[in-house]
Parts: sequence; structure tokens; C-alpha cells
Amino acid sequence: MTPQQIVGMAARLLAVWLALVALSYFFSALSLAQQSAEDFQSFGGKNAVLAPYITVAVVYLVGALLLWLFPMAIGHKLIPRTKFQDVLRLPGQQVVAVACVVLGLIVIALKALPDISTYLLWAAFWVANGDQLPNMDANRHVRGLAGFVQLAAGLFLIVKARTLAARFMPSPDDASAPPETPDDAPPAAP
Repeated sequence: MTPQQIVGMAARLLAVWLALVALSYFFSALSLAQQSAEDFQSFGGKNAVLAPYITVAVVYLVGALLLWLFPMAIGHKLIPRTKFQDVLRLPGQQVVAVACVVLGLIVIALKALPDISTYLLWAAFWVANGDQLPNMDANRHVRGLAGFVQLAAGLFLIVKARTLAARFMPSPDDASAPPETPDDAPPAAP
């Protein structure tokens, strides 16, 4: 892999993270949309409250889309062009697998666990006061659901890191590899 390709892969991983952040903003907007109209009278109406969440989510999604579609343009802008012979001798699949695991851990630690712990805290408080969970505010349920979805996404990135790496970075051992030359052929068995 060239240094530009490594930066391009990092750009794609950042795109996945931005898409997950956009998803959390959409869940927040959905939970706010479930609240009653009376709650929004002091804020100028429901649209005035939802607009920032939707705007930020769309900006994150556009950024994720641009990073996903043009990773090499970013790599060539950040690192000067080199010759193709100037390659780093890192096994590409292993680097991508490590990056997937790191991204999964970041998603779990920074996005999923705060939402899940807050939801479980409110659920325990709600039940301790003798109320039923379905009577809890809808936005708390949506935030909890968003946390569990992010936890599932993070666990998927961690558990399936090698599979994703093989999908993103096919190894030279694939069937599409060129046939061996006679100099590279193993000796014939007697």
C-alpha cells in the first residue's frame, strides 16, 4: 500500500464514523418529534427545535458521502504524490482489520455506552418509582435504541474485522492473482 492508500482507507473509516454520528442525530430528531407540541411553544415551535438536528445530520451525511466516494483525492492532497515503487511494506488486510477494530471500539466507547448507560439509568429510576417503562418519554427510548444500534455496529466492526478487511482489501492470494512463473513454481513431487 502506498501512503496515499492508507490515508484513503482512513478517510473511508472516518466516513463510516460520520454516518454513525448522523444516524444518532436522526434518532435525536425522531425522539424530539415524538414530544407534544406544547413542549415546543417556548422554543418557537417544533420545526425550530428539529431544524438544527436535521441540518447537522445532513451535513455529517454529506461529509461521509464525500469521504467515502473520494478517499484517494484526499490522500493525494494530504500526502505529496510519490512513485508507485514507494510503497510501505504493511500487510493491507491486517492494517484494515486493526482499523476496523479501533473504529468499533471508538463507536462503542464514545457513542454507544453513554446512550445505553443513560437509558438504563432512567429505566431503573422509572421502575424504582413504580412506573412502567412504556410510560417513559419516547425520546429516552429512542436514545436507548440508538445506543443499542451503535453497540451492534461497533461489535460488528470488531467481530467481523477480518471479513471486512478481506472485502475491502483483497489479498494477492485470490483467484484473480496472476499465474506463477516457472521460477516461482514449487519443485515437482517424485
